[in-house]
Amino acid sequence: MSKTGELIRYIRADGESINLHSPPNRAVANMTGWGYPAVSTHTISGPFQHGESLLGYRFQPRTISLDVMKTGCSRTEYFAERSRLINMLGLQTTNPNLPELGRLQWEYIENDTYKTRAIDCYINRGLKYEADPQWFKYGILETLDFIAPDPIIYDPTEQVVTVDTFIEYLTLPMTFPFMVGAAIGTENLAYEGTWESYPIIEVTGPTNGLKITNQDTDISLELDYFINVGITVTFNLLPNYRTVTDNLGNNLISKLKQSNLAEFSIVGGSTNTMLVYVSEYNADTEVVIRYYSKYVGI
Repeated sequence: MSKTGELIRYIRADGESINLHSPPNRAVANMTGWGYPAVSTHTISGPFQHGESLLGYRFQPRTISLDVMKTGCSRTEYFAERSRLINMLGLQTTNPNLPELGRLQWEYIENDTYKTRAIDCYINRGLKYEADPQWFKYGILETLDFIAPDPIIYDPTEQVVTVDTFIEYLTLPMTFPFMVGAAIGTENLAYEGTWESYPIIEVTGPTNGLKITNQDTDISLELDYFINVGITVTFNLLPNYRTVTDNLGNNLISKLKQSNLAEFSIVGGSTNTMLVYVSEYNADTEVVIRYYSKYVGI
């Protein structure tokens, strides 16, 4: 991408990509829907109350509309481009009973810095190719609507933070029997997003007495389970998953202790300090935190 240009592309679930904005032959003439998402509110009105009290809110699915124009020099080129767009943008390449979303991605420059923002979506309207105007019979003019079930925008570059250095400590006053070898590892996440991000956390053993706390939210994940050498336990905290499994396929939800899978997140507006407590560990023990920076809108 040039220093003066923008790039708008659609990346299919299988990784194939098409650049929708590549002037002068193909261009997005207009685009809407990247701002603040629609909101539904939950309210209550008590006896004799004027108006309502706001109890909560939820963001609704987002629609992003693009007016795409593609010029050509012949009807042969026109039909070839029609087929290309239909094959690239549709859901037909995924399982109809388990469809996978594509990714609409916008790359632009802000304060002389490249920014990349993306949203997972599928095409909902467009590619009808109705009544070609005679004055534009070699080109395509289409309005494409993409539906994003999750309206939160993200930077598609995955952030990976590893905690593999632990400092042994003893808490005073000591009570007997006390645990020898207990240790703490810390990592500060300089989070740039404006919306909370739900991470995937991978813990490789050996370790026991695991407790991971985000000190900014004071919410913890605690596992009453010995993770052996060569075993990796994954906390998948994405809203549509929220699972705890190991690499052997075992479900470890029952081993959770005083944990909140639904609320453990990385929050915007501050540096998140992750504190990892273990009662047993060695040089192979590590905790890997994977996340994406999330944004309410552009």
